[in-house]
Amino acid sequence: MERLWVIAAILVGCVFLGDACNFCVPKEDCLVEKPRFEFHWGLQSRIASECAVYNVCCDVLRDDNTEAQVQNVANNCETDISQTLHTTKPFVNISFWPIPESDDTSDPQAQVAGKSNPRGLGPSVYVTNDQSVPGQYPWVVAIFYQDIFGTHVFGGSLIRPGVVLTSFHHIRYRDASEIVVRAGEWDMDSSTEQFKFEERGVDRIVRHERFDFETGANNLALLFLNAPFELQDHIRIIALPEPQSNYDGLRCTAAGWGKKKFGDRGLSNIMKKVDLRMLNRNQCEQLLRRTNLGNSFNLPDSLICAGGELNKDTCTGDGGSALFCPIGAEDSGLYEQVGIVNWGMECGHQNVPATYTNVAMFRQWIEDQLVPFTYRNF
Repeated sequence: MERLWVIAAILVGCVFLGDACNFCVPKEDCLVEKPRFEFHWGLQSRIASECAVYNVCCDVLRDDNTEAQVQNVANNCETDISQTLHTTKPFVNISFWPIPESDDTSDPQAQVAGKSNPRGLGPSVYVTNDQSVPGQYPWVVAIFYQDIFGTHVFGGSLIRPGVVLTSFHHIRYRDASEIVVRAGEWDMDSSTEQFKFEERGVDRIVRHERFDFETGANNLALLFLNAPFELQDHIRIIALPEPQSNYDGLRCTAAGWGKKKFGDRGLSNIMKKVDLRMLNRNQCEQLLRRTNLGNSFNLPDSLICAGGELNKDTCTGDGGSALFCPIGAEDSGLYEQVGIVNWGMECGHQNVPATYTNVAMFRQWIEDQLVPFTYRNF
């Protein structure tokens, strides 16, 4: 019994920090089997079997080789903790950042919310179809925190020069002092980009008070930075939608540094982009009920859905990133943020959409948090 407790303790760490299968074995060789398709709201917690069709994904084997099992599980944990992105770029020492006197910028184009750079910035570079070009989506930010397992990365969007919109679940137990926000990034592994990234610390976090861990409802938070970013060609803010906006049927875009496909060991170094079809609530609910969520699954009111096309999806590490739709004329290059990457069932399965926090529903809540004082009614 004692040896099972030892293994279980290590396995708990793997469930929350990684997504790989520990042992792929015939069913008769398995003492404790991992569910084949387990539901978690957070993209960082997608779990599924990666085993051959006649094997099962096993947490604990039917043998007495405890030491070997513990070492194997520990090795899997250690390898899979690459939300831990190995980047050659050091963090800026945030203690010495100059603090601008205001949010104003001398570049009027940079103040246009949601203005993209469709052809990128700087010299032409070769990219694949699922990669952005440098500076294409200048509101996309990378968010880092560090713990004993390394540096963890997730996404967010710049909605004001000094405010970032992201998901609640990534910072549920994090203090503001632990978090660093990086804007103007493109290739995490390169230090030779023409446009340099900038980093800021976080002074204050405002989390939505009705966040539901079980369903992912109301999954959003605001990071108030210790100094605003200066808006430039490669660092801009994203526009927010009006309340009651509807985007069913449109093709929209998500961008971030998450995994390219489920099962990849590491995150992407170059900012990905993925084109996604927006689904109406009924379509999404019916498709998700075909998964292990079951026929009783009801999509929370605060979530919208996109995707469901083979190999086109957000994935592990993209949580908190923006889902944004085009606005204005066809070639305007303007976007507004309609969603925040929330949770999904693995990545890139046909007819299995992912869920996103509905930003339009929370437009007023966001605006209320940006007001520096509270109105009192008499």
